[in-house]
Amino acid sequence: MTKEKPSYYAVITADVRYNHNLKPNEKLLFAEITALTQKNGYCHASNRYFAELYNVSNETVSRWISNLKKENFIDVIIERNDKKEVIKRYITLLTKKSIPSRQKNQYPIDKKVKENTTSNNNTSIIKEKSKPKKKFQKPTHAQVAEYLKEKQQQLDIDYFIDYYESKDWMIGKNRMKNWKSAINNWLRNEKNYATNKQRKLTQAERTEIAVNELLNG
Repeated sequence: MTKEKPSYYAVITADVRYNHNLKPNEKLLFAEITALTQKNGYCHASNRYFAELYNVSNETVSRWISNLKKENFIDVIIERNDKKEVIKRYITLLTKKSIPSRQKNQYPIDKKVKENTTSNNNTSIIKEKSKPKKKFQKPTHAQVAEYLKEKQQQLDIDYFIDYYESKDWMIGKNRMKNWKSAINNWLRNEKNYATNKQRKLTQAERTEIAVNELLNG
């Protein structure tokens, strides 16, 4: 984990200072965390960093952090990769007024003392492996025909395919994502065009009838 430089000052709040369940070094560690969280609102220093800072073992630091978390002064979030390996840890400060209700940790503190990697849903985030985006595949004549059969619709399949082939299967400036949606839009546009054309013809016919009536008295 990245080595961090503390800011100019640290803070030990009164509820930490007068807490009888915390050891002096745990209070000092809390102060160090406040210094490291001032930049981003969280601290991602490792146990090794604190161990070298205070000349103690990693396990000792882990116990200090566990106790601070147990007393609801900090929250610990573990970020893992798809192999469930720890890749980063975030420590954030909690105030007494904003402490959420927490279930008792189902594991003793020393059981996962190496890096505080307990299986607690409140303190770990497992990154799911991102699913690759499906690459667009242009449809075949048979696929379009089958889709139209399912929808009980008709269109000039060759013209549809040739039209989008000429545009490299682009819609505007974007690559087509779903050819079925393109067919639906095509059918909708054809229907609207036919309706508008019929409406114009009907209006023309009405005009012709009205003129004939005027001429014939």
